[in-house]
Amino acid sequence: MTCPSCNKEATTFYRHAFTLQGVSVFRSMQGYLTCQHFGTLLRVVMFKKQLWLFLASAFIIVLLFAFNFRSYIPKYGIDNMATIWVAIVVFLFLLFTIGMRKYSHVEKAE
Repeated sequence: MTCPSCNKEATTFYRHAFTLQGVSVFRSMQGYLTCQHFGTLLRVVMFKKQLWLFLASAFIIVLLFAFNFRSYIPKYGIDNMATIWVAIVVFLFLLFTIGMRKYSHVEKAE
């Protein structure tokens, strides 16, 4: 996401994934963040289609895995299946965070 004020990257992956980006918890949940360069208050106004397609496909993958979980246990064992489940969840979290950062449209907040 590019800051409309300075035309630089408004946030980094680490800052986007693991911090509140310079605003309170309540403001962060409403889609507000501050530019990492100048501290301009920004607001996420929309996400592009790519993020919504990713969310739909991720939901389908998780559902398919959950429905077939019991049939895979005899083949691979509960330990391996739990490891695979955790890996899927972490991988989807990383992709979602990258997608939110890449495919969001921000505007300067009033």
